[in-house]
Amino acid sequence: MLAVRDVAVSGSRSLHAIRFPLGSLSVFIGANGVGKTNLYRALECLQSAATDTLIRNLVAEGSLDSVSWAGARKVHESARSRWSVELADDVSGLAYDYAVEVGCKPPAAAAGFPLEPELKTERLRRILARRPATLLHRHGPGGFLRDGEGRKRSLGGDLLPSETVLGTVQDGGGYPDLHPDLLAPLARLIVKASARTQVWLVTHSERLADAILAEGGTRPHRVIRREGATWIEGLKLFGAFAEDD
Repeated sequence: MLAVRDVAVSGSRSLHAIRFPLGSLSVFIGANGVGKTNLYRALECLQSAATDTLIRNLVAEGSLDSVSWAGARKVHESARSRWSVELADDVSGLAYDYAVEVGCKPPAAAAGFPLEPELKTERLRRILARRPATLLHRHGPGGFLRDGEGRKRSLGGDLLPSETVLGTVQDGGGYPDLHPDLLAPLARLIVKASARTQVWLVTHSERLADAILAEGGTRPHRVIRREGATWIEGLKLFGAFAEDD
């Protein structure tokens, strides 16, 4: 089974530039307002790219004005939002990475409202021992895709700025807290579920995080604000946690 191993985001909501690994069970804990929700929203954006609904969903949220990096930008810093994910299957050894980037349409091409989003770049690679093999590359309306025999096939120049290639080729805080007595049983269920599938949990409950640690040994990663941006304690700039060294 392909599982998410690594996620990277830049220029999206409170996520300025962050890359972090994920295991079979990943727990992120932090106070309200530090940006925990934006971590898994990034995964939602990647999922919607795979189903060709990314632009539609961004427009529904209020276009790029609502989903772009909320902090100050450096001079000449890109205003684009980018999401990428690395997936791997430990049994077969297959591994892939996928990245998609969204930016504003030029003012003359925007359909009547400012900050209308469009797909800028998209890339899918198979990760090999020597070097990655690019299976899909898109820049603007054109690019290429490799067929089952590895031959390049041009995408032409007819891609809509609202559609992802990946989606096209496939065809296809407001909840009440649990009673404290239910947290330990819930932790046991979460740990058992992580043995069968991948679990990504964000919570503000210290007791639930402690219960998962006691039940399965998974240490929570604390989500914080650092220089105005969402960050994770112990995360190094190259995308690994200090305790993994």
